[in-house]
Amino acid sequence: MRLGTFHKKKRFYINKIKINFLSFLFRKKINNQITEPAQVNSCLIIHDNNKLGDLIVLSSIYRELYSKGVKITILTNSKGGAFLSNNKNIFEFCIKESTGFLKMLTLCKHLRDLQFDIVLDPFETMPSFKHSLILSSLKDSYILGFDQCI
Repeated sequence: MRLGTFHKKKRFYINKIKINFLSFLFRKKINNQITEPAQVNSCLIIHDNNKLGDLIVLSSIYRELYSKGVKITILTNSKGGAFLSNNKNIFEFCIKESTGFLKMLTLCKHLRDLQFDIVLDPFETMPSFKHSLILSSLKDSYILGFDQCI
């Protein structure tokens, strides 16, 4: 096994342990089951990478949710926020400025105060502790995406 492959697997398993610990600490039952699409009034879409092409792919989702009267909030970085700043379908942007722990806790508190009905996490497939921290802070939200650890 090459050294780079070993470190990648090591980071994967260490993150998996952190995520399992986090999910044990903040375990919860989903109280807010969405049974009818008309129940959704607010939506958080998490775009937590630097790929602008993903934002373009998601533009049809913004348009469809906006036409149904859903207030869309997007969690993205500064590049993504600048790219989508003129989109009239988006209600609010939450900009993830850095990955520092204190900034992440401040962001988690802000997101928790906003209270979303549904959270869409379309692109997160590799587990990350800070990403799971964001997901675990969203109480009473129905989370839909690949990362269903929490």
